[in-house]
Amino acid sequence: MVAELGFYLKARGHKVSILTKRYNPSLPEKQKINGLTVYRFPNPKNLSDYRQLGDFLNKHQTNLRADVVHVVGLRRPLPLLGWYLSTKWDAKLVGTICGGEIPLPKDHESFKVWKSGKHTVQPFVKSFSNLSACSMFLKKQFNAIGLLNSKKVVVIYAGIDCTKHNLVNTFAWPRRYILSLRRLVHSKGVDILIKAYAKYALSHKEDLLIAGDGPEKKKLKLLVKNLNLHKRVFFLGDVSLGISRKLLRGAFFTVVPSRSEGGGLVNIEAQALGCPVIASRSGGIREYLNHNSLYFENGNVSGLRSKMIQMAENEGLRLKLSKTGKDFALRFCWKELIKEYLSFYQKASKIRESGDFPKLTQKMLEYLE
Repeated sequence: MVAELGFYLKARGHKVSILTKRYNPSLPEKQKINGLTVYRFPNPKNLSDYRQLGDFLNKHQTNLRADVVHVVGLRRPLPLLGWYLSTKWDAKLVGTICGGEIPLPKDHESFKVWKSGKHTVQPFVKSFSNLSACSMFLKKQFNAIGLLNSKKVVVIYAGIDCTKHNLVNTFAWPRRYILSLRRLVHSKGVDILIKAYAKYALSHKEDLLIAGDGPEKKKLKLLVKNLNLHKRVFFLGDVSLGISRKLLRGAFFTVVPSRSEGGGLVNIEAQALGCPVIASRSGGIREYLNHNSLYFENGNVSGLRSKMIQMAENEGLRLKLSKTGKDFALRFCWKELIKEYLSFYQKASKIRESGDFPKLTQKMLEYLE
């Protein structure tokens, strides 16, 4: 989302820099990606790390300086940095609520992330002059926290680069396959899919390809072994955006079995590439699929298996979902959504409201200075 939004802003004559965590120490501090300059700061885990972060910001502030600071995701320490830089530069401050960093039903990890980082979120949220959410579901979940009046949050969906999809070839695989393209974490429900596939595979020949990585990988591989599916289920690991699009282009259909989901860009990418979707009735998924999917009740293994059989044995339905999905995905093209984001920036005002800082947050700010 960030890379493509930045690319489309740059194409319209804006100077764009991306500031992000250096989540992998092997990545360079500064890098050009598709014409955008990316700066990676050391991920602060304790107070002394904030001194290093302050040094980093001072080192790069001439090149980073902006009229608008857009914080994408309320994950620690981004809101604190957004407020700090917008104050330092007298810039507008806006933010986007994504999935995973605010408490979401059936997503235990999101509660952990919120608890560990709320000291850099709560003191600064009121200082955002504009806030957007990537789905109506996320807006409602954020409002439930009670930090803001709900009218302050608008819904602007995440987008895709529709110009790329006509050039995508199918993924080379010797047999027809069903695709799971997800992070391997509990909330994404890949275990639900594997259990449903075990029953589906008794009467159908499609392989199951699982693309993605995460802490649940060993557990999921053991589940596949215990179900005697090691010759039918294949783990591909992390794949690039280019490969993921090829996988979607070639899939018989894809399954999005999330226990919790803010929206899910994979749903839009799949539809744009003509890949039919089966999805759980979870979170903001329906906002990204509308009527162009088969749905099953969240966590219902038998219900998912039934929908998989329905999709496999009704070619007319599968082709219909492929066609209507392509039409629906056009609403999420960046060439359209970029107008909403530009309006979002233009309507922002300069607000310097921050309230009283908790002691820990005050200390972090002192270290940044």
